Amino acid sequence: MANVYIVNHVIGGYYVENHSSYHLTEAGGQEAYDECMENASEDPNLIELIRLDTETLKATTLKSWECTIDDLEESG
Repeated sequence: MANVYIVNHVIGGYYVENHSSYHLTEAGGQEAYDECMENASEDPNLIELIRLDTETLKATTLKSWECTIDDLEESG
């Protein structure tokens, strides 16, 4: 079974930005997810790490975070 790890980062605001990256290992996906968390802005953010089974096309959300940098700083 082969998997692809997808990291999506959507930033709301006056202009919406959407960035995605694709990784062959979960560690690579986790690293990209963590980098997106470090780059969260004051605008609303949605960051998610998804595992896609390339044989069945079943997508599983491993991590998801939706808020602003202020919420992240409050939660530590």
